[in-house]
Amino acid sequence: MKKFILSLLLCFSLYSFSQVVFCPPGAEWNYYYGPGMAPPTTNMILRVRYVKDTLVDQIDQARLISNVRFFPDGCTTGASNSVIMEKNNKVYFRNQNTNHTWQVLFDFNCTAGQGWATQIFENPTSPSLLTFQVDSVATVVIHGENLKRLYMHTGWTVTERLGSSGFFFPVTEVFDPLCDPSYMFKAFICYKDDDFGAVQISNHTCVAATSVNENIIRSGINIYPIPANNTFNIELPDHIQETVNYVELMNAMGQIVVTQTIGSGSNQINIQNVEPGIYTAIIRTDNRILAVKKFAKD
Repeated sequence: MKKFILSLLLCFSLYSFSQVVFCPPGAEWNYYYGPGMAPPTTNMILRVRYVKDTLVDQIDQARLISNVRFFPDGCTTGASNSVIMEKNNKVYFRNQNTNHTWQVLFDFNCTAGQGWATQIFENPTSPSLLTFQVDSVATVVIHGENLKRLYMHTGWTVTERLGSSGFFFPVTEVFDPLCDPSYMFKAFICYKDDDFGAVQISNHTCVAATSVNENIIRSGINIYPIPANNTFNIELPDHIQETVNYVELMNAMGQIVVTQTIGSGSNQINIQNVEPGIYTAIIRTDNRILAVKKFAKD
């Protein structure tokens, strides 16, 4: 009898800790934005990424994320940072567009015919209630992990760990679709985190994925020496007027092993504690990529 009870407790413990974590350390979502209806008529990669664990309202599971946009189409206005929390298989978020109240982002408890509602504020006195309905539910296997997938009435899907098959915040642009028509949301490119690795969603180049196989060097950016040993150098010309420049070093598994802020002029990147192998240096801001370069560390 004691063995039976012990076995039940062990199974319950394993089950309790098997819940898929949404937005773990290293989580990053890449989105492809194409030309809109106004200049500049160029493409852009926008990303939402995990920043750090944080404490909000005494809830230690909360995580701060960086998101340049809140609305998928057009607007650069709105929250640029949000807080994510998980509780009882629900993912909640809060930012200035929820009037700093917790709202449901995804509800993985839902079965067919069920759904959830999310309240979004154009301003503190003008809320809009968005409703989401689940048509069916399935289990998909990605990287050997069983993940629950919700097929939504609107045609998109919501998958554990990956989130929405559209933009990170699955909210319709209900206020002003032409507030920034220069870039328009086109596709979810890829997802990655430190433990899960990278998942390619669409055919656009994913700088967070292991499939990066091309070099993109913007005029005036110099990366040397190649191959590198304990350090390598990045030179940024003065004409690149970006407010947040940094370099990320990605290994062959799609994991970011080095992140360092850089500025104009010469920057030395320390890779002494990085294992020998093939790496990709990604020079970027929070909303676009300046350069991608593959190199070997001896």
